Amino acid sequence: MEVSVQVHLKFKLMMETLYLTTNLIDRYLSVRSVSRKNLQLVGVTALLLAAKYEEIWAPEVHDFIYISDNAYTREQILNMEKSMLNTLQFNLTVPTPYVFVARCLKAAAADKEVPVQFLFPCPCETVSCLPTRPRKSNY
Repeated sequence: MEVSVQVHLKFKLMMETLYLTTNLIDRYLSVRSVSRKNLQLVGVTALLLAAKYEEIWAPEVHDFIYISDNAYTREQILNMEKSMLNTLQFNLTVPTPYVFVARCLKAAAADKEVPVQFLFPCPCETVSCLPTRPRKSNY
């Protein structure tokens, strides 16, 4: 999971993307057994799927190949993408805690500079590497 956070930060993706990535990894691994050597492939692929879903300008497959130090080929990532989508029955729309808290803050007319990750913990243990302020949201 820490690798996914580092890649997320490297690409400067939205927090929603990280939460969706965590959700995709969790749901996929709860159904499929994956060898230890392919865990990074699952993480990279989940981040690719989440970025495609959440970001306006998502990183491309070759960006993930490069960032993973050529550990996986384009075909491996695309095959894992197919496997994840089929396993999850193409269900990528899930209510993540980040969106829920952002909507609650909007309803409460709270300050937009409130660090959301402190109101609801990050889906991973590596909170210390996250920025202290979230991106401004349209919610």
